[in-house]
Amino acid sequence: MSAQQKARAAWGAELPLWILRLARACDSTSQADVARKIELSTAYVSHAINRTDHRSYDPVKQSFELAFNPQPINCPTMGDIDYSACKAAYTRPFSAANSRRVQQYKACITCSNNRSKKQ
Repeated sequence: MSAQQKARAAWGAELPLWILRLARACDSTSQADVARKIELSTAYVSHAINRTDHRSYDPVKQSFELAFNPQPINCPTMGDIDYSACKAAYTRPFSAANSRRVQQYKACITCSNNRSKKQ
């Protein structure tokens, strides 16, 4: 059974568009590849598609939309950037090499797009 079929069976008429897009992405590559790209476990992705967990699916939705949505992210220090540039910025270690980098580091620490911080 494909991920899309599983999602339709689990969610029925309430199937959110982002879950369908998540399932399509899993079908086109693999669930493991999608999970790696959105920086969440394959189990959490599976739970979202199959609607088998009682936790909130908001982290899956946010991670999926960040990684697969082509819309730019409005960064307070770099302006409109794509997700790969955002991820490169928040995963970069602190450096006091210049004031702009320090400003960017401080902004990334509290940014809602920062997937590396503990939730």
